[in-house]
Amino acid sequence: MMIDLVVIGAGSAGYVAAIKAAQLGKQVIIIEKDKIGGTCLNKGCIPTKTLLHGAQLVKSQKHFETLGLQGNITFDQHKMNDHKNNIVTKLSDGIQSLLTGNNITTIKGEAIIIDEHTVEVNKKLIKTDYILLATGATTRKLPNTYSSDDILDFGDKQFREVVIIGGGVIGCELASLYSSLGTKVTILEALPRLLSPFDKEVSQNLSMIFKRDGITVVTNVNNIKIDDHHITYTHKDKEYTLECDAIISAIGRDAHEIKSKISITFDKRYLVNEHFQTSIPSIYAVGDCSSTIQLAHMASAQAQGAIEHMFNKSITIDYQNVPSVVYTSPEIASVGQYNTSNPDYKVGKYTLNGHGYTLIHQQQRSFVKLVVDTKQQILVSATLMCDHAGDLITLLTHFIKDKRPISELKELIYPHPSFVEAISEAIHQLDDTAIHIMPKK
Repeated sequence: MMIDLVVIGAGSAGYVAAIKAAQLGKQVIIIEKDKIGGTCLNKGCIPTKTLLHGAQLVKSQKHFETLGLQGNITFDQHKMNDHKNNIVTKLSDGIQSLLTGNNITTIKGEAIIIDEHTVEVNKKLIKTDYILLATGATTRKLPNTYSSDDILDFGDKQFREVVIIGGGVIGCELASLYSSLGTKVTILEALPRLLSPFDKEVSQNLSMIFKRDGITVVTNVNNIKIDDHHITYTHKDKEYTLECDAIISAIGRDAHEIKSKISITFDKRYLVNEHFQTSIPSIYAVGDCSSTIQLAHMASAQAQGAIEHMFNKSITIDYQNVPSVVYTSPEIASVGQYNTSNPDYKVGKYTLNGHGYTLIHQQQRSFVKLVVDTKQQILVSATLMCDHAGDLITLLTHFIKDKRPISELKELIYPHPSFVEAISEAIHQLDDTAIHIMPKK
């Protein structure tokens, strides 16, 4: 019997693809060798944010005196870990229920591709019209270090001092987590600044916040050598050695290649066309195993795009306007791209130092920066560094993607007090009509 689709991997890409295909009336089998939900749910986004939420509540007690509050928050790392695991289990069970409710057969086991229409799992062969690879990626890990996956098994990992290798999104979030719980943190980054793909002002502000919080940031690092609890590195032609309880690798992920008896082009990732087809037209690949943008929401979008191409119609994924979020405190969100030398581009910026809701929430070094094409009167880029930036960025993504005129952004009535009203100040600053920004002299 030939079925319509076999999905290999039940993470952010795989389970979304399976459900989308089932909604189109297709017979679907999904195969997962590990845990339902994949990296994001089990080892990435959800565990990290759960622990960060608790850690930031602990950190908030430094404002108690200012707020007229008394008391001392203590934490139990084992119970924090249990809470994280409970959330992961609840969400994983929810995904399994969705798969079952959509009449999708779930098989636990390791899949092997036999040919362009055949998959083997648990020594049984499945014939299928299409195969979708959603096998994700595995963490890069230097010898004698913890990976970001390892460290999220949180209960027994109580450290006085940690060194984090990598100043990207994962490294910065882990630094925030451990620092908020009282651990001394050092970040070693090979590039000249933290979060190098983001606006330079983000990197500068985050470095200052980290310094205020006691986090040491060393950039332009090379020649790292690790020996048990010692790490040696070179910075500005001088060699330094640190002693710590743990060293964490936060240096990215590598696409996972599945076992296959036929050749599927793989060069650091599965190479796919604009429809997510691999070198074998009936085999598609989406998410971290094939994408240059390793984000859960990108994986889900690609999954839906692949299913549409298989069974319905082709859709285009807008890779230029994929929002990115960093869950530090404050949050950081960015979308869009722009050439700083373009004479038609102008920056509108609002610094939230005197903003009511920011002061209420005790946040510092927050801002909203919008880049506008003054010739076309459209928004081309947005960077937010403030509480709830990850929620606010969707509004700006919509304006950029659909090339909505900035006049509509100006005309919106924003709730007060709120973080979103900072967008109004930034967009009005472009023509010096912002109410809460001092006029230029």
